[in-house]
Amino acid sequence: MYQHTYLLVVGPSRTYLTCRQVHASAEPVSSHDHATDAFLLSLVWTSQTWLGLRQHFVNRDDWFWEDGSPVDYTNWGQNEPWKGGHCAYLGKLGDGSGVWSSLTCDRYVSYFCQLQP
Repeated sequence: MYQHTYLLVVGPSRTYLTCRQVHASAEPVSSHDHATDAFLLSLVWTSQTWLGLRQHFVNRDDWFWEDGSPVDYTNWGQNEPWKGGHCAYLGKLGDGSGVWSSLTCDRYVSYFCQLQP
């Protein structure tokens, strides 16, 4: 938990692959446990913030983290991931809780980046 420095880039981006434009060692964030998810959620004040999780282009049932780490934890909302969405975001619900959902990757939303330790 908290092995990285996290950045919340506020301001719309069509893709979360722009982390490298923020910092040379920045990557889209990966979350491997509930505690990290809760921490990221505490930083969010918008309803959608990109994570670094993408759908595999060959096997549509597989998802992968952009940083190459294993997908060993998920927090998908009900009826997610959506079959038409290929990128995952952390969605903040009205009660303050958060779940992951998927959208097409061309949506303009804020995004998380992480710096390698």
